Amino acid sequence: MKTQEFNNLASQMENNNWWGNSFLGKDFEKKFEEYTKKKVEKRTEDADFFLDILIEQGIIKLSKEKVKDYFTKWFLENKEFDLQIKDGDLAIEDGDLKFVPDFNKDDIVGFINWFENEKTEFIDYLKTKGVKIDNEKDLEIKNSGNLIINNNSNVHNQSIANSDKKKKWEKGTIISLIGLIIAFTVLLFGNNLVSRFSDDSKSQKQLLKESNKDIIVKTFNLPYLENYPILDKGLFLKYYFNSLIVGGANIDGIKINTRGKNGNKLEINRETSDNNYEIDINEEPYIEIEYKKKFYSIEITGQHYSFLCKINEIKNPTLDL
Repeated sequence: MKTQEFNNLASQMENNNWWGNSFLGKDFEKKFEEYTKKKVEKRTEDADFFLDILIEQGIIKLSKEKVKDYFTKWFLENKEFDLQIKDGDLAIEDGDLKFVPDFNKDDIVGFINWFENEKTEFIDYLKTKGVKIDNEKDLEIKNSGNLIINNNSNVHNQSIANSDKKKKWEKGTIISLIGLIIAFTVLLFGNNLVSRFSDDSKSQKQLLKESNKDIIVKTFNLPYLENYPILDKGLFLKYYFNSLIVGGANIDGIKINTRGKNGNKLEINRETSDNNYEIDINEEPYIEIEYKKKFYSIEITGQHYSFLCKINEIKNPTLDL
């Protein structure tokens, strides 16, 4: 906060007798929250040009007002504020009175990662509750009798179509075609049916092989000095100076091991005071963890201020956990 700006706020507090008993009350806290909100809204306006680009490029497919609302919410929840009001108490960190951080275009990267993570977690939650998530048009099928050989059928208008195109077939033509197809299949390809079943078996084996491949969970640029939630909100990564921090409320529920880019084993320090793991990020660590009966790999590549993080779900670990 600029000096003049802070003096004006202090003067306003004094004129309204906020320095008395009400300074520790709800009036001051409410006024301060309103003041902070206006500042954060100003930061959202500073991001206006970049938010326009996100919408025009289809990176976020929402209206401008919705994106601005989400950005404001992200800024309030994820940026570190030096000056804080909680239960009427005033807290100043590091002696800095600039309590609302300036906007930086790097904030856009953090916002996109936060938005995509929140969206993915919510959609996954809906799926666990049995909600069908499907953007494709359903095939429209209407029974009409054209493909029904049973003459006693009560169905009389069969057609198969989607919303863009409909096809109707005459009963005699369809029956004739079915007969011809069956006859030619037996006559010309009967000797190859066994081979076809064998090919199907090979295809199933190939599908099984594909299913054993690693599953990409997410890839993102690791933000600096920010807790970035992974897998769920119980674990996070943090890039802090020369360290990669693995922490969170569920940190005691993981098994972990790591190696460097060159294959050498890396040292993992357990910080009991902060209840997290600390690893040298300059070694571009490859990490494997066991979490909630699943295995994951976390691969860090890059250099200072530009580290890329790739998280995969793996079938079997390559490190001893």
